[in-house]
Amino acid sequence: MLGDGKISVAPTGDPGIQSPPPPLSERIMGPVRKIADQIWPGVAIVPTMATGATDGSYLNAAGVPTYGLSGMFHDAEGSHAHGLNERIRVQSLMNGRRFLHEVVKLYANGAD
Repeated sequence: MLGDGKISVAPTGDPGIQSPPPPLSERIMGPVRKIADQIWPGVAIVPTMATGATDGSYLNAAGVPTYGLSGMFHDAEGSHAHGLNERIRVQSLMNGRRFLHEVVKLYANGAD
């Protein structure tokens, strides 16, 4: 709601492939919570949707559930991803690498 009847917004162009988001089941979220609790006890797990380009839109539309995952923490003002001043703290990089490695191992072994 824009709050001004003189203003209207309408989509333009081809919206591309449309598909529903895959479910965030315990099979997906369990390993994430387990490893996050080991590295960052009590941290909130917050599912988000990224607007960047991935193969996920095509795979989800074809019935292959596709997820993204990051364990990278950044400063309060953001990561400035892909900008000239993109940066991350060394400790965040190392913890994020450990997080991803351990979660992928759980997925690969079918353990939760």
